[in-house]
Order: sequence, then structure tokens, then C-alpha cells
Amino acid sequence: MVPETQPTPPPQRRKGKKQVREGVAQPGRQKPTLWVPHEELVLVNAWVDISEDSIQGNAQPGEHFWFRILERFREELGKCDDYRTKHQLNSKLREIARGVSKINGLYNNLKNQRKSGQGDEEILQEALQFYLDEVGKPFKWHDCWKLLVRSSRWITDERDFIFGVQQSKQMKTGSSGYTTSSDARVGQDLNQDDELELEEIERPMG
Repeated sequence: MVPETQPTPPPQRRKGKKQVREGVAQPGRQKPTLWVPHEELVLVNAWVDISEDSIQGNAQPGEHFWFRILERFREELGKCDDYRTKHQLNSKLREIARGVSKINGLYNNLKNQRKSGQGDEEILQEALQFYLDEVGKPFKWHDCWKLLVRSSRWITDERDFIFGVQQSKQMKTGSSGYTTSSDARVGQDLNQDDELELEEIERPMG
């Protein structure tokens, strides 16, 4: 009698090792932490204070300038020395700067074309609606906006601060027909990231 041949069972998957790889953070890599409004405001405040430092002034090299911001940022939040990086702060500040420049430009253009009987709050709401229509999400940096527009550095260096040293020569306006910067000379559409040669924000000149 010939014994029946039993089918070879399929190899078992080693679940344990895979689960360990997926569930444990890799050495030297940290899980990104979402930004909260208070952190963003602390960052903007640190940039304003340090960029307007009249004592060090032009003696602040770019690296030193951003390390000072990082140090102030961590100190204000009571965080340890590995919380956030200089690059993360630089990137977040540029994101906020774009949004602030856009809403500020929309608001100022609408204010200059104020309709009869139209108040500032109504103009603000109209600007916020234009922002939502063009960007696709609500403007959320109201406190940062108030802080930046009062900064002398922001007023004088807004263009280089947002776009870096190199800029696209193509000038555009948003779909609302309004330029998107608080300065009429800056006519870039801040939604068109692919047409801008962005560089890391350097220390403001002055």
C-alpha cells in the first residue's frame, strides 16, 4: 500500500519581528509632533525679538541667528534640547509668513477700496473669505498676523523673508483679482509654490 502524500504546509509568516519593526520608533528618528497655535505664536515672537535685537544687530550670522531663535523657543515652552530643530522652525515660520502676507495683502486692498458704510470687521470677513476661496482652507494665524505687521523687520524685509533671495520673475495675482502681499510691489501669488525658487530664510539684513 502506497502511503498518501501529505501536502507541504505553507511557511508561517513571522509576525513578531514585523510587528516590532512597525510599532517601535527607529533609533535616531522622532515621530513628528503637530504644531499647536501657542507654539506658532512663540516662534513668531522669538523671530521678531531676535531679528530686532539692536545690540547684536548685523553681528548675527545666519546660523547663530536661528540657533538663538531655537534656544528662545525651547526656553519659552519649557522643552528639552532635542525638541524641534532649526530647520523645522525655519520651515514653519516661512509657512506662517506666506499666510500672513497673503491675508494682509487681501485686507489692505479691500480696505483701500472700502465701500460706503463698510466697517473694518466687514472688510476683515471679506478678506478671510477670499483667503479661503484661494487657499482652500481658513486663515488661522490671527495672533501671528497682529505681531508681524507691527514688526519693523517684517515691514522692510517681507519679500526676502518669504521667498528667499531668488524669486520667480513672473508676477501674478490671486483669483480675487487682488495682489497677495501687504506691499503692492510684491505681486506674487503665494499659492504657486512650484514657480518659486525658495531658499531657507536667512537672518534679515539691516
